[in-house]
Amino acid sequence: MQYHHNTYTLNKITIRVYSSMSNYLIMRDLLSTYYA
Repeated sequence: MQYHHNTYTLNKITIRVYSSMSNYLIMRDLLSTYYA
């Protein structure tokens, strides 16, 4: 049970990191197209 909980938390952290990274890349692409 404890192991499953740790895996679930790790997955949530990973998803959060991935989404923030993709948001950063999208913003960077938008800014680079504006200021190209």
